[in-house]
Amino acid sequence: MDWYEDEVRMLEREREADPGPADPVAFYGSSSIRLWDDIAADLGDPRIVNLGFGGSTLAACAHYFGRVVVPYRPRSVVVYAGDNDLGDGRSTPRSSTSSASSTPASARSPSPSSRSSPAPRGGR
Repeated sequence: MDWYEDEVRMLEREREADPGPADPVAFYGSSSIRLWDDIAADLGDPRIVNLGFGGSTLAACAHYFGRVVVPYRPRSVVVYAGDNDLGDGRSTPRSSTSSASSTPASARSPSPSSRSSPAPRGGR
């Protein structure tokens, strides 16, 4: 998981500088999220926080969830990840499914009212 550490630390520094809105909607996952610079404007909700980090896998999302997402105490979490799991050849569909199921479980643990929803596949 060291591969992602620099970007995760950057997200932590950004949160320290700006703790974000109350009751945010967290978009979390791979570069498809990270590179969406105008996500809050595009979706018309200033409470959206972009918590993507490039190249992330579902396992990395589950691993870093407590450091990246939980401190925001989001009311909703949208996860987009999985392309890199299969694309890099290190994961199988079965191991990716296992990682995917652990990420929503993490979303429920910080706040019982939190919901998580994987983003649908496709362009925006």
